[in-house]
Amino acid sequence: MSRINGRSLLATFDDEVARRDTAVRMVEDDIGGHERRISAANAEREAAYTELAEIYSADDGTLAATFGEISQRLQKIFDEKRQRRGEITKLVEQSAALIANLQGEIPAALAAEHACHVRLDETRRAVETEFATDALFQSIKREADDLRAAANQAGTAHQRIRVECEAKLAAFTGHRLFRYLVDVKFGTPDYRRGRLVAAGDGWIAERVAWRSNYPAFTLLTELPGFAEKRLQAAQKKAELAATAVALHVQEREVALGVAAARNALVSATQGLTQLHEQIAKLEAQRAALIEERRASDSGRDPFRQRAKAEMKAFLTANPVSALKAKATATANPRDNELAEQIERAENAINEGRQRVKRLAEERAEAAAQHSRAVRARRKFSSDYAGSYDQFNPGMDMNSLLLGYIAGSTSERTMWSSVDNYHHDATPTYSYNSSSSG
Repeated sequence: MSRINGRSLLATFDDEVARRDTAVRMVEDDIGGHERRISAANAEREAAYTELAEIYSADDGTLAATFGEISQRLQKIFDEKRQRRGEITKLVEQSAALIANLQGEIPAALAAEHACHVRLDETRRAVETEFATDALFQSIKREADDLRAAANQAGTAHQRIRVECEAKLAAFTGHRLFRYLVDVKFGTPDYRRGRLVAAGDGWIAERVAWRSNYPAFTLLTELPGFAEKRLQAAQKKAELAATAVALHVQEREVALGVAAARNALVSATQGLTQLHEQIAKLEAQRAALIEERRASDSGRDPFRQRAKAEMKAFLTANPVSALKAKATATANPRDNELAEQIERAENAINEGRQRVKRLAEERAEAAAQHSRAVRARRKFSSDYAGSYDQFNPGMDMNSLLLGYIAGSTSERTMWSSVDNYHHDATPTYSYNSSSSG
């Protein structure tokens, strides 16, 4: 039964990423259209207010000038917001293009790293084959092994001697009179006592059998030091022999290209790591931009706050409700038309804001699904390595991926299922090693 090639499944991930990106763009376009209609309704309402102000302040035009001023200030603020949102959209698109380009470089980087692994294994096998028939190397290797074994034996002997000597010395150091004679250096050239004290010390020496016990005490005191010196000498010989073996191995590895292959592998691994780091950095920047745009759409941006503060101050000083009431109470048809125009504009603005709010929620979900699709695609492509590219034909990647993107399938279930369908005995999609944020 034929297996599914892992690389052919990447197209499934690419299609879902593209679909989710298109969904986000469609919602954003819809939001942009509603915002333009809100802006038009707001301009229509401001124009109606201004005309009412002209009618009822024809004597000095003060109120008309005030309406014109607030309208200009608000328009300037919303123009700044629109400009910033356009900049954000452009930056989001640029970052998405850069991420796509970098992700396109990952397969080549993975292939380069794998080729370096293969080359390093080949050169190492060549060195091992040469060493197997190299009599000189085998000789110095055996000598180094023997010296290392001798050093280990010397270490064991030193430890045993130290423990045994400490146990036997306790019998001497625990005897108060014997310890006194040791402290005053009795029987040594350094002994300095008067005649009477020396006679007393001699009597004590007879009591503790000094002549027969002191040589044993001296031997037990000095023996661990002798064993330690022997150990140090054995370790030094073993280290020199190990250095000779290492230099011989290094010389042959350089000659047969192991060092070059190792350096190439390090460079390839670093290049792949840098690719992932750049992608992660760009995705973090893109997420921050999307969050700023989401805040702008929900009215949590500084532009909206400035506009609300301006309008609040204006309405406090110039209540427009009095104008609407006055227009309704007169028989002037134009007054009534303007009042209806203001009411229609306000209804359109309120409905548009509610619609934008709902669309912002839809876009947040669409963006979350796009993020999950991107994360799944990156994980599948970055964890994909070596020749482990065969999957059982019963695997339904579309259903797994759609469930994960929609949020009905957990990440653990997603990658555990991929593991289960992986034909090779060494799957590379462990949930615990997930690189997703």
